[in-house]
Amino acid sequence: MIIGKYIPDNALQVRYIHPYYDTDEDGYRYMANEDEATDVWQLIMDVNRTSKPLYYRRRVSEYARDDVRRWNRSINDANRNTTDFQDWYHVRVKKVGRRVLIVHDLAYWMKVYARHKNTVPRNLNVLNAPRLTPSNRNRNVSAHIDEAWQALEESWEMERRRAENDER
Repeated sequence: MIIGKYIPDNALQVRYIHPYYDTDEDGYRYMANEDEATDVWQLIMDVNRTSKPLYYRRRVSEYARDDVRRWNRSINDANRNTTDFQDWYHVRVKKVGRRVLIVHDLAYWMKVYARHKNTVPRNLNVLNAPRLTPSNRNRNVSAHIDEAWQALEESWEMERRRAENDER
């Protein structure tokens, strides 16, 4: 695969240094190389501010895929919790081979905003009725049958007690 045609010409390569976690004597984990480790969220904010694409290389393609999913989820969560479009992060994270590309993509986020501006945002904790699937319907029906059967058994028990009281 020719990587050059998928990475913009003005993209800067950043050296990625993986965070190293260590455990102290109390059993708490801390980042041992906090000064040297790459802060990807800071890179995302820099790309959002300057509109210059950045990319970094990961050792394996699966690590790059995990990074793309993680950072796109973080960007989506940050944008979902912000109502003003100007405060959104207009950044997308893409995977190109073993590289993670961070690009400023205003057109994509304008489409997302236009598509979702008339919908209820997810962060309002609005409860929707769950969609009924066949298995849920069967569970609901069996629950109603069990309730009806229990009520019928209770009425039979009451009739039996009345019959016993009448005989005495």
